[in-house]
Amino acid sequence: RSLKFAGYGRLNGKKLFINVDPKVIHDEKFKEGETCKYLKKYGLKPSDIVFEVTERTSIEDAEAFRHTIDHYRKQQYRIAIDDYGSEYAGVGRVCALEPHFLKIDMYVIRDIDKSPIRRSMVESIVVFCESANIHVIAEGIETKEQEEAAIKAGCDLLQGYYYYKPMPVSALEKVLDEA
Repeated sequence: RSLKFAGYGRLNGKKLFINVDPKVIHDEKFKEGETCKYLKKYGLKPSDIVFEVTERTSIEDAEAFRHTIDHYRKQQYRIAIDDYGSEYAGVGRVCALEPHFLKIDMYVIRDIDKSPIRRSMVESIVVFCESANIHVIAEGIETKEQEEAAIKAGCDLLQGYYYYKPMPVSALEKVLDEA
């Protein structure tokens, strides 16, 4: 499969992934439209933004969180589940949130080029995601060998230090201003 996005604002077909902790539903700034301010400032559309639900905490109020996710989905924002394969990221969360993207945790990706069981796990996730129309992202790519193995396993997108290091918001704003 190939993942193609065209004509999406100033990002030229790219998506901006924003980490969202499940506890954000209790954050008043999130509810007050901070995201909309950034969209206007940089000439972006909701479909350019992917809310990446992080898996560092459990979802305490699943119904309220799902309602919040549905609210943003109706506005054409995209949803990703981060760290799939870690402590809180399981099949139940995928079924509940019906994401557009599934990011396989770096623990699963690490040594994918050397471990038949890890490669098999990723391949099975890819098969499931293909049938559910979910795009698969391999996190934690640090070597050319990992990149090749993740591509061979069928991952749509790859992320990791092999490509770029994380950046603070101030650096991202500079990149967006130059786009």
